[in-house]
Amino acid sequence: GDGYNGFVVHPVKYDGASDDDGDGQKNNDLTPFGLREDMTWRTKMEETDAAGKDGYRGMDNEIRGISDDKKEAVVPVPEREGKLWEFAQTLLDRGFVIDSKGYSACFRVNRKHQTNGRITNEDFDSLSKMDLPIGLASSTNLGCVDFYPEDSGKKNCCSYLVKSMQSEPADQTDSCKSLTLPENAVCMCDDDNDLEMALACSHAYLPSVTSSSMAHTVRENERKLTVTEDVSKGLLETTATDEALRIILARVKKEYGTVTDKS
Repeated sequence: GDGYNGFVVHPVKYDGASDDDGDGQKNNDLTPFGLREDMTWRTKMEETDAAGKDGYRGMDNEIRGISDDKKEAVVPVPEREGKLWEFAQTLLDRGFVIDSKGYSACFRVNRKHQTNGRITNEDFDSLSKMDLPIGLASSTNLGCVDFYPEDSGKKNCCSYLVKSMQSEPADQTDSCKSLTLPENAVCMCDDDNDLEMALACSHAYLPSVTSSSMAHTVRENERKLTVTEDVSKGLLETTATDEALRIILARVKKEYGTVTDKS
């Protein structure tokens, strides 16, 4: 009804899925829904001192519902403008192989991809310790190093979402007028590069634990991190994710009374 012409998700119930929407009530709603990009956030990432606009060109043809005859071509990394891609080019010039496929405002360097004989283990290890250009940040995860604008990253995305859900002064309610990341936000995660976000939120739910370092962090933060995987109960992979979502919905309904676009 609002002229939406983008990517549409068609939910499909998988074998073993729970009907419990968090409060013990049954919910079999499989209504298709669309994805709409937050253009305020995108504009921030498109600044020249961040990732620039070129990384987005051709990346969102499907989400924006662009017809085949009007689709934009993806811009090769060497031709992209923006501080992030200028830095990426310096790594390419040194012989690093980078992964930018499907990424608009970040890129990844995977240890396993450095097979051209030009990059040693010491070279790769130096990536996580190097001084980055002002305005850029990085995180490590399972043999990979991700680079992105410093205002991006998972924790900052969560902070942005919390701020975007603040009520306007004229219609503030007790539940929305003073939302904060450590008090009101919860998240789901499983990897080492999720840790900054997980520890910044009020609570984090892990459908699985993917590394020994993550397992150690869970043991050290049992009051803040909850693993929903439980093989004895048949909760693993998708069902463990379903359990995490069920717990989160129950928590939201308990604290706010209902689940809405603002909760």
